[in-house]
Amino acid sequence: MSAARRAPRGDTVERVLAFNADREPERRALKYAAMCRDPFVFLRGTAHLFADAWSDAIVAGDLAAAPNGWVCGDLHLENFGTFHGENRLVYFDVNDFDEAALAPVTIDLARFLTSLHLAADQLGLGRGVVRTLAADYAAAYTQALVRGKPFWVERSTARGAIRHLLKLVKSRSRQELVESRTVDGRCRRFKTDGRRYLPASDVDRQIVERDLGAFAVRVERPDFFRVLDVARRVAGTGSLGVARYAVLVHGPDRGPPRLLDLKEARPSVVAAAAKRLGIPNRRWESDAHRVTTVQRAAQAVTPSLLLPIDCDGRGFIVRSLQPSEDRLSLDALAAHPKRLRRAVETMARVTAWMHLRTAGRWRAATVERWHDWASDPRWTAELSRFAERRARQTTREWAAFARAHGRHRGFE
Repeated sequence: MSAARRAPRGDTVERVLAFNADREPERRALKYAAMCRDPFVFLRGTAHLFADAWSDAIVAGDLAAAPNGWVCGDLHLENFGTFHGENRLVYFDVNDFDEAALAPVTIDLARFLTSLHLAADQLGLGRGVVRTLAADYAAAYTQALVRGKPFWVERSTARGAIRHLLKLVKSRSRQELVESRTVDGRCRRFKTDGRRYLPASDVDRQIVERDLGAFAVRVERPDFFRVLDVARRVAGTGSLGVARYAVLVHGPDRGPPRLLDLKEARPSVVAAAAKRLGIPNRRWESDAHRVTTVQRAAQAVTPSLLLPIDCDGRGFIVRSLQPSEDRLSLDALAAHPKRLRRAVETMARVTAWMHLRTAGRWRAATVERWHDWASDPRWTAELSRFAERRARQTTREWAAFARAHGRHRGFE
């Protein structure tokens, strides 16, 4: 390997600032503050750094390339959650496909295992425990992949903490969710207290009303999408700073208003990393079409109202708003090792089923190719070593970023 191919990419802080330079300043500042909390949150906010490190490892021969599949691209412990599907049942699945791309499937596995190591540090789990959990994840993923048939998780099949979470989400009504996020005066409005929502400008509201209205005329019930209020949404870590709105719409004639999430889709950092490996991704009508199309293919049942639209000349994803609380509590799981192990194994199977559903589609590897690869045990040890190295490097990157942020270097 030439020295040029192995050369360092540059200062971590400079790379993070450059990547986020065009984001909205107010929510970008919130993102930076969140990333300073701990290495796990820093990992969630820097998918671009991870994608670069992963592709560098493959180029250097430190990580063998796996079969190509349609990957989530940003898989970590908190990228699994519950949602109401189009059939009105509640499911547990991967719930964010912003970085979806055609790439070797090891990027999903490596990112999940890295997040496991970093979260374990924050939860006080010992090295031996997290290595056992990593081995359990790899084994459960392999078994599900070799079986070759995707299944799904719902209340009747879930156990432990995931079953409890599914029951909680099922029991919550849409009316309760609307009332918890809005205030009812002369007309219902979002609670723009800065915790979940920030006020939207008149211009933002006009754009959302105009473009959501233009979309609505093409559907069967256009009045469903009549806008009642708009707020800027504060949610996630990686996407903080991109254009994102919570939209309160009229909803069904005899039901409560509905909450929608309207988020700008940006180009996938994983697609860029795959291109460096010589893996071309297909061209989509927009990044919003990429995200929604892959998500529909990769999930057993799609969340209600998952749609790509054009807003202000950019691709946006419309979906029913899913509360951030509809995820497993890592702190609670850490207090119950058996529940944590069971949850990690379920996440592994969900990951394998996600990959299997897109097998053979849009140039992805076939089920038979994945079966042959997964049956060779050598990849698991190599992947585990990479994840441990990457977790240590992420901790160093986080420390450098937090120091710079504390000194305000380059953050003005």
